[in-house]
Amino acid sequence: MGLFEKKKRKKSRTAGVHELHSEEEAEGLVVNGLAALGISSERKELEEMREGYRAKVVIAAMLRSTTAVGNGWIVERLCMGHPRSVSRLVVSASEVGKHESELKKLIKLLKCGT
Repeated sequence: MGLFEKKKRKKSRTAGVHELHSEEEAEGLVVNGLAALGISSERKELEEMREGYRAKVVIAAMLRSTTAVGNGWIVERLCMGHPRSVSRLVVSASEVGKHESELKKLIKLLKCGT
């Protein structure tokens, strides 16, 4: 092997299963979380809400802190624009503590913190 060649790694046999499990778990959290906030999880209704809508940001923050799904999945599922939007909204909300109490209540309600 040359100096600048990278060693090829074998792909994990369970990588696809783990991703699927994470997405299924995240989907359940989205549906249950939105229901707990009194919002429909239907795509059409989520598209009508602005990207930074409070409930979307709270759900996105919960998904980021409790699951392994990426920003791309979150953006697609919650209709939040661009993946950087999710990072920016979640970080700005946590910096000022805007949604911290709602997030804690939601995590406790859905028992994702355990």
